[in-house]
Amino acid sequence: MFGSESSLIPSEFNGSSIRQVFHKNQWWAVIVDCISACKVSSHPSAYWSERKKILLDEGAFEMLGKIQQLKVESSDGKKYKMDCATRKGLIRIMMTIKSPKLEPFRTKLADAYEEKLDRERSRGQMSFLPEPPKWSEERLLGIFARNGLTSVWKELGVTKGEYGVLTNIAHGILFDTNVKKHKEIISTEDNLRDALSTQAISMIARFEEIVVMLHCRNKPEDIDEIIFDVKEAAYATRAMMDIYEEVSGKSLLLSLKDKPMAQLLCS
Repeated sequence: MFGSESSLIPSEFNGSSIRQVFHKNQWWAVIVDCISACKVSSHPSAYWSERKKILLDEGAFEMLGKIQQLKVESSDGKKYKMDCATRKGLIRIMMTIKSPKLEPFRTKLADAYEEKLDRERSRGQMSFLPEPPKWSEERLLGIFARNGLTSVWKELGVTKGEYGVLTNIAHGILFDTNVKKHKEIISTEDNLRDALSTQAISMIARFEEIVVMLHCRNKPEDIDEIIFDVKEAAYATRAMMDIYEEVSGKSLLLSLKDKPMAQLLCS
């Protein structure tokens, strides 16, 4: 059962209600309600509060920026501001939570989207179709790789300010520019990885995995030793990127996210 004819978020799951509000031409769901319905924690409000702190520590500012506090009616009949997210935002949040209990709900959200696409296909509306699965899978693996690296950096005492410095050092080696200028080059204001191709985000994830392995092997004791590992991993990944670019004839710097299937069919 869904919140309305146009909502792709269920209004009920596992016997629990999920409150929704229509805002900026989209349906937004109460995040705590989704966590409660998935039975991830017996204290969903405290769980989500702690989860937000973790996302903040990991530097997921853009994801947190997509969450909005909207007034939602409570059991006492009054309206209170609560953290809410769209269907897309919910999926991104759930990608950061490692719990099999979330999988049925993620599947429910994906199935609802597929059903909507089927209806549009039947009406001949091919304006948007899902991205090729490989990109979505690689993006999810990339999130896990990044979370793993930031966890290791946190254990090594890397500060939040140094996260950006290390990222830009690596990005300069991988793409010959920093993150900000890269976003300007490809004209995007979103998360850079959400705009890049399957191949590009795959290379970034491989780099992050190599950094973690080097840190585990070398056990760096200060920021200089951490930077050394980052550079070593970046140069190793850059060598792989050079081979790909030579064989494919494509620049990974300018390699953008795969086109939706509709664009491929109509091009």
